[in-house]
Amino acid sequence: MGGFAPYGALLIGSDGNLYGTTSLGGTNASGTIFKITLAGVETVIWNFGGNLEGGVPAPQLIIGNDGGFYGTTEGGGINGGGTLFKLMPSGMLSVVWSFGAGNDGSAPWYGVNLGSDGNFYGTTVLGGTIKNCGSSYSYGCGTIFRVTPTGEETVLWDFGFGGNGAQVFPLSVIQSADGRLFGVTKSGGPAAGGTIYQLTQ
Repeated sequence: MGGFAPYGALLIGSDGNLYGTTSLGGTNASGTIFKITLAGVETVIWNFGGNLEGGVPAPQLIIGNDGGFYGTTEGGGINGGGTLFKLMPSGMLSVVWSFGAGNDGSAPWYGVNLGSDGNFYGTTVLGGTIKNCGSSYSYGCGTIFRVTPTGEETVLWDFGFGGNGAQVFPLSVIQSADGRLFGVTKSGGPAAGGTIYQLTQ
């Protein structure tokens, strides 16, 4: 069974083929990673199981320095809060980090980006130390995280209430040449319409 509901951008691999994810479908109904040639031939290269490896992959893949495809899943993993995974071109998938333990963030909906230091940076839309952000965010306001290629995770920022209102529901982050992280939140700020933020490490 093929996947369906691909709601993210495609990635061009070093082989010239197109790679992406579907949030649903596949043999386990938990999403897929697929490859499409420029001639239009599709191959499902991974079917997520929705268990320890995670399920419902985020709509973004990146290529790491080791040539592997990296991404996140919204759920699953050891703690049920999603995963950061690596899929090697050989077809072997491994979990780099499982989210959702303690005050760690959970639900990394928007994938990761590769930093200039070789680490992976991203956000979770739930979790963190600030738990109550209103009725819709009672499971935490979200975090910015860093994960090393060897699977060491650090929470860099916990979103929540501050002088500019509750900054909640962070989307993906990017890194500037000087190492600062930039991103947006879907909600919060003085007008409650979201914010653009920067984080200096």
